[in-house]
Amino acid sequence: MSWKAHENIEITKEVLKEWVNSYVNKDYYQWGIVVKQTNELIGSIGIVGNIENRLICEMGYCIEKNYWGNGYVVEAFNRIIEFLFTETNCNRIEAVHDVDNVNSGKVIIKCNLEFEGVLRDRGLNNDLKLIDLAMYFLLKRDYLRK
Repeated sequence: MSWKAHENIEITKEVLKEWVNSYVNKDYYQWGIVVKQTNELIGSIGIVGNIENRLICEMGYCIEKNYWGNGYVVEAFNRIIEFLFTETNCNRIEAVHDVDNVNSGKVIIKCNLEFEGVLRDRGLNNDLKLIDLAMYFLLKRDYLRK
């Protein structure tokens, strides 16, 4: 992640409160990831960057470590891809990950995004050190063709 973990639960509560307050904006795209059976909040997913009025949307996600590898992010990401391409004017979805975080890359690949290249010294990790980012993309026309 590009930010440090919250130091306490109060910070997390404030972030969640800001999200909820932002839902009045119809183009605010930040969601919680929950376990269907328990409705437990285990992570988040949403648009972390956009270009040209959301024609290009960069996705970001995080999930609590105990839930890694269970398909929760893939399921949420695939649903958001469908939403963005069928209910908004988004034409291109992008996602990046630290080249050293191969598991995040596996999520992106499972969502059928195509590897575009490595952006050298393009990101910062949560220790504020420069990192290389692997870039992936999916175009609306390719998604609708499938």
